[in-house]
This record gives sequence, structure tokens and C-alpha cells, in this order.
Amino acid sequence: MFAGSRAGALSLSPSLALRRALHVPSPGGALLRPDARLALARLTAGQLATAWAVYKCCGSAGLVRTAPGLLRAMEHLRLGWLSGAVVRRTFFAWFCAGETEREIVQTMRRLQGAGIGAILDYSAEADLGADTDTRAQANVRADALAKEYLHSVQMAAQGHGAFVAVKITGLADPGVLFRVSDGTADAADAADFERLLARARAVVQAAGAHGVRVMIDAEHSYFQPAIDRVAAVLQREANASRAVVFNTYQMYR
Repeated sequence: MFAGSRAGALSLSPSLALRRALHVPSPGGALLRPDARLALARLTAGQLATAWAVYKCCGSAGLVRTAPGLLRAMEHLRLGWLSGAVVRRTFFAWFCAGETEREIVQTMRRLQGAGIGAILDYSAEADLGADTDTRAQANVRADALAKEYLHSVQMAAQGHGAFVAVKITGLADPGVLFRVSDGTADAADAADFERLLARARAVVQAAGAHGVRVMIDAEHSYFQPAIDRVAAVLQREANASRAVVFNTYQMYR
């Protein structure tokens, strides 16, 4: 649920206008001079040792390949409690902000003190064929996920300058996004797309009111035209006086 790379990347070489929009420090500020010591200075020796071990494990191709099988074997031997405890205190503790709102907010504030920004990411990405919802059921599910994003905004507001990442496929039936993207949408799809915009608009309006920024996540390429359209609409509506909505561009090999 937590990451700082995308927010940090925006502040590497901003123009004066962008600095003002993002409230980024001047070029002489510490945040614009990448220095690992800023992030590591507040860690204890034990935390540094855990971080070193976690990254060494992640760098081992053999361990990465066999880890799922090892975890399944531990479950089969009824030792899942042991593997769960190890993972929770190592990998989970390093890569995840927490399990409760209180833990997540505490992590946000601690990292903010080290000059690291936050993106709260409620992972609700959907794909074609992932479920068999009817159109009505898909809209009920999307309404529920929109409420979760609104909750994420409230959490992000407790940390200065935080982002909320939004998966557009979680706010509508993925089939609607696919048909809008390839130009085969019918009247019912158009109505559902307007419902999607209303959900996304509510999240953006709440974010703007709470000083939170919204990052529209990139997703599967066959949804991207519709997602970019949503991002453009929201940016036109919300970014007149300051930057609230950001789009994401990604590329894979």
C-alpha cells in the first residue's frame, strides 16, 4: 500500500511552475539531492540488518523461484504460522506500510520525516473474464470500491503531500473499458462509463478538498485508451489552480 518512487521522481528536475504546483522545495533542498543517508539515517541497526537480508533474498533468483513452493510446503506441514511470522517480520515489514489504518499513518509520518513521500495504493485492479458479474452487480461492486478509495483519501490526508493511486478498472466493469477503448461501446456501456466518471470525480473532489493528490494508475494496454480519457477529463476539471490529478505512463520489455 505504500510506495514513494513515483512521487519522488516528479521532484527530480521540475520547472518553477511545476515546483509551485507540487509545493516541491527549491533546487537547493535536500529532497532534490538523492542521498540514501536521508532515508537510512533513522533506521536502527536491526532494521538495517533486516533490510539487507530482505534485499539479498530478493536478489537471489533461485530463492525467488522456489519461495512459493517452500511456503506451500510449510503450509502442508502445518507450519504456516512459522513461515507467516517470518514473512511478516521481514518482507511484509519492509515493503508494506501496515495492516491497520493506524500503522499505515504512522509509517507515512515516519518516512515523511526522512524525506520520503507516500502513495496509498488500494489494489483493486480487474481484468477481462476475472468475474461473472452482471452489469448491475458490477456497478454495485464498483460503488463499494469507490468508497474504499474515499477512505484512502482520508488516510492520505493525515500525511503531508501524499498521493492516492486509483485503479480505474476497479471503478467499472472491465468489459466496458475494453469496449470504450476499441470503439465498440453501446448505449449501456456509455451509461456505465458516465457512472465510472462520477465515481472517479467524487474521489478527486474529496482529494482536492483534503490536500491529497491522485495518481491514475496505468493498467493493461487494451484498457489504456479509456483510462487516459478518464484521466484527461479529471485533469481538465481538477487541475485549474493546482495539480491534483496525475496520469501514469509505463513501459515494459
